[in-house]
Amino acid sequence: KYLNSESKIVFSSFIFDSYSSIYSLKELEVVSFFSLSGFHISLLIESVFLFAKRKSREKYYNIIKAFILLTFLVFSSFSFSMRRIFLSFVIDLINKKRKNRLSSLNRLSLVALLMLLFQPYSISSMSFYYSFPFSFYLSIFTKRKTGIKERIKQSVISILFFLPYTFIKGYISLFSLIFQFIFIPYSFFIFFSSVVLTIFPFFGYVYNHLVSFLLFLTETINKINVFISVKNFLFLSIAFYYFIFLSISILSIYNYQKEKKIYSFLLTVPIIINFSFSFIKKDELIFVDVDQGDCT
Repeated sequence: KYLNSESKIVFSSFIFDSYSSIYSLKELEVVSFFSLSGFHISLLIESVFLFAKRKSREKYYNIIKAFILLTFLVFSSFSFSMRRIFLSFVIDLINKKRKNRLSSLNRLSLVALLMLLFQPYSISSMSFYYSFPFSFYLSIFTKRKTGIKERIKQSVISILFFLPYTFIKGYISLFSLIFQFIFIPYSFFIFFSSVVLTIFPFFGYVYNHLVSFLLFLTETINKINVFISVKNFLFLSIAFYYFIFLSISILSIYNYQKEKKIYSFLLTVPIIINFSFSFIKKDELIFVDVDQGDCT
């Protein structure tokens, strides 16, 4: 009762893992940041232990993590993403007690197989393709490193990895790539506020202002945004793109810098050939009034 209609949509997308229908978020291609994800939950868990002592952290970490994951698992009505996150947590917990521990790649494979065993048709869903292929890629080709530089590098890799996915829509929003670095931290701020709201409902008065600012920001950016129309990727283009993308990753591991630069140039080929250079702001529907005629 403390929330307006827009705030209810944002709150539901974070707590109940429902799809946000706010137009300005979809238009700017940042709607995925404003829904429940492992990124938000992991940051929430880390925030809980931010000022905890090391001994307390080791003692209560798994208990509190299990409680938070179970809570969101139930709230989200056992959504695909939450089942995947919770199953990964359980397998990691069991793996720590084993003498012969499984590698991160084997653990990820086990999660994927168990998910498909209980829900085989999920192999055709976008939820599966937005989570597992990129996770497999990171597990094979990247090492866990901290620091701002590595975070930026992973963000760039993520954008390149999912580029063919964005081409399916038929257009690319130039500003969405630039403003993602603003919306990612702000999305966590609103997610954290959503958690506070479940405990203190009257916080809704403040929450409305946070969401209003988000909508003001996205609507303002959309007014000056540039949308580039692109053709849908052909299957051969997708295959060629990922072949080059994986080749660059392999060359990086073995430090072949010269060959890496050549392949990086080749990566632009399947992108360029799929551009249809009609730099339209957005699709338009034009109605022509024909006066006395019984048509439009």
